[in-house]
Amino acid sequence: SLYPDRSTGPLALSLLRNDYDLDDIPLFTYDSGLIALNDVETASQEDLVNEVIVKWTDPITKTDRSARVQNLALNQSMGASNSTTRTYAGVPDVDLALRLCQRDLEANSNSLKRFSLVLDRRAWRLAPGMVFRISVPERNIFNAVLRVGKVTEAGGGNGRINVEAGLDVYGLPAASFILAQPQEWIPPSRAAIIADKAVVREANYAE
Repeated sequence: SLYPDRSTGPLALSLLRNDYDLDDIPLFTYDSGLIALNDVETASQEDLVNEVIVKWTDPITKTDRSARVQNLALNQSMGASNSTTRTYAGVPDVDLALRLCQRDLEANSNSLKRFSLVLDRRAWRLAPGMVFRISVPERNIFNAVLRVGKVTEAGGGNGRINVEAGLDVYGLPAASFILAQPQEWIPPSRAAIIADKAVVREANYAE
């Protein structure tokens, strides 16, 4: 996520990673910075994806390859396959491709909730891509981790900050539960070797 840093001015780059400690990210409640929770949107089941195909390029053979991960439970629930294909040309091996498959499948197979919140000036450091927590017991929301999508000033000098965010499901997993199938074919050796058998005979005219 690329955004202008409010404290320093230059453009800042935020990587969407699952590398945070839950206790270290800010928590907003109605007693600590949260003014209003306006809209909570949930994706319909027809928009959910139960199969992700990732295309990647083998740097050795220079060929395009693909990896596939499915959510079988969601496939059975929907009664049909809803597949999406992503191209990551810079991915060099199948293990990383499978991790990307698993990440994108998790992000697109959940009925993601999107939130529209109003926070006070205690949220001035929030920027696109950052994570924070909210707790609203009245709405059955307890310590939910959200990822910021858009931040705008409310204007009018009231100090309010409008934040659009979604549940954080975008962290790359450390490993995939799908293992790459090993190849059965073993490439032959092209190194020169000494012949262990020889035939001695008289050469003909053509030879």
